[in-house]
Amino acid sequence: MGEWINAAEAAQRLGVKQATLYAYVSRGMLARRRGEDGRSSLFEADEVALLADRGQRGEPRRAAGTGDFVIESEPGSPRRARAPSRPAAIGGRHPGMTTPHRELQ
Repeated sequence: MGEWINAAEAAQRLGVKQATLYAYVSRGMLARRRGEDGRSSLFEADEVALLADRGQRGEPRRAAGTGDFVIESEPGSPRRARAPSRPAAIGGRHPGMTTPHRELQ
């Protein structure tokens, strides 16, 4: 078993905030174990180094399956799913509305 480092050291080695470090844990990108006090978190230094190295090479840090997804709209034409730039109902009519939009006074 390798060296275990605390959260502050792991975050510094990755160049991220501790909140981001814990997000990596919740996404399954980084493992942690509890410290002897039962409250602190410890991270394996080798695993942190691998994650940092991937970031240095320009590889995404996110876990597989957590990014954009593709929807086949027509056979053979993949399209990225995107959120609309603004809600359709603002200043206009939403496709699902049955009555025209009225301004509130």
